[in-house]
Amino acid sequence: MRYDNLKLSLAGVALLCLAGWGLSNRLNHRQPSVEEKPKEKVVYHMVADTLKSGESLYLSLRKKGVPGTEIQKLMDASANIVNLRRSYPGEYYLLSYDSTKTISRFEYHRNSHDVLVVERKGGKFQAHRQQAQYEMRVRWITGRVSGTLWDSILNKGEKPDLVLAFTDIFQWNVDFLVDPRDGDEFTIIFEEYRNNGTFVKYGRILAAKYKDLVAILYRDPEGHQDYYDPRGRSLRKAFLRSPLNYRRISSGFSYRRLHPIYKIYRPHPGIDYAAPVGTPVVASADGTVVYAGWKNGFGKFIKINHGNGYYTTYGHLSRYAKGIRRGIRVRQGQVIGYVGRTGIATGPHLDYRFIKDGRFLNPLTVDIPGASSVKKRYIEEFYKAKDKMLDALIFSEERKMLAEREPEAVPPQ
Repeated sequence: MRYDNLKLSLAGVALLCLAGWGLSNRLNHRQPSVEEKPKEKVVYHMVADTLKSGESLYLSLRKKGVPGTEIQKLMDASANIVNLRRSYPGEYYLLSYDSTKTISRFEYHRNSHDVLVVERKGGKFQAHRQQAQYEMRVRWITGRVSGTLWDSILNKGEKPDLVLAFTDIFQWNVDFLVDPRDGDEFTIIFEEYRNNGTFVKYGRILAAKYKDLVAILYRDPEGHQDYYDPRGRSLRKAFLRSPLNYRRISSGFSYRRLHPIYKIYRPHPGIDYAAPVGTPVVASADGTVVYAGWKNGFGKFIKINHGNGYYTTYGHLSRYAKGIRRGIRVRQGQVIGYVGRTGIATGPHLDYRFIKDGRFLNPLTVDIPGASSVKKRYIEEFYKAKDKMLDALIFSEERKMLAEREPEAVPPQ
């Protein structure tokens, strides 16, 4: 009897095991469900940029792949605070967007006082103005020209704005389009503004040196500010050293190679600048246009009276700038025409001549009258400021020399 009960118990266990196996088998062989795809991780990008000459904010954002409709929404949301449809070179922005180019945050720095902030909240843009929070620090760079001054400064990690500010200071003394030579030494001490560690813009250049030329920024108690040499004489002159302005020509070449400009020395009493057709030509000094028209072998020609017996002439132009005609007043650095090959010319170039009291003078070596110096009552104060800046310039150069000899001896900035 017990034996029969044991057999029945074992049979029951077996049946339970078979039933469990069958259920497990059915469960294991059930049609597998389609795996749910993991949600794609949203990646946010932050970029910073400064508007360049001829570039609108809309164009700058489109270059970064932001859809036009997204930009329009951004501009509409900001309309009551800042008109983003009107933008200007040098204005700076920070942009945060995801992989679908959807903007999450946008900051626009139009001036040094406040900033426009636009954020996406609940699917819509909300804009407000807040006080700008900039960190200003003083930096310096020093180096030697290798190839071009433009490349030499950019290769140090700086931006075109610093190159142009530097050349503006010495434009009355140096023709940066053609004069720089490999090995020329330069030093720049300048202000730099950052926002949360991100570069925003350059401030003032406090002191600069190119070869043996030194510039010190000084502001007198009356509020007049200018660059002076160590003796307190303004670097500004009545005439620019060249009628082909470095800023006008270089500012459009941030991302492509600048076409070389050459000086061609002719038997005639002037200088020829070989340059591409359309290169802007500027008035080398304030004055009145006394002739603007065709003049024999000079082709399209301009003559300017600067007063006190000074005249300059510009020949072989392709065209005149808008509004240039006889009797019009022009300012130093104003575009008056464009390089061409009109008249008797073997190639595109500018024929530039400098006249004083009816005599032709070499515009490269003529002694150009300068602007005012530091006022005598402020000269001692200037000397104190100058000594500090000269010490800083010397320190920068000595530190560079030490770095070249023993790189490990100079800690990184």
